[in-house]
Amino acid sequence: MENELSIEILDALACPACNAELKYKKENSRLICSKCKKEFRIENGIPNMLVKE
Repeated sequence: MENELSIEILDALACPACNAELKYKKENSRLICSKCKKEFRIENGIPNMLVKE
């Protein structure tokens, strides 16, 4: 499975830490928060959005 997200899924997601918009970086399969800059990996097409404390 590829590590890509559909636009529909991306539009529905927000940063779990600060609720800001996420930007998709296809070249490294990451979602990056536009506000707090946290990065979330995409594994097998599924965003891993757990916030580590």
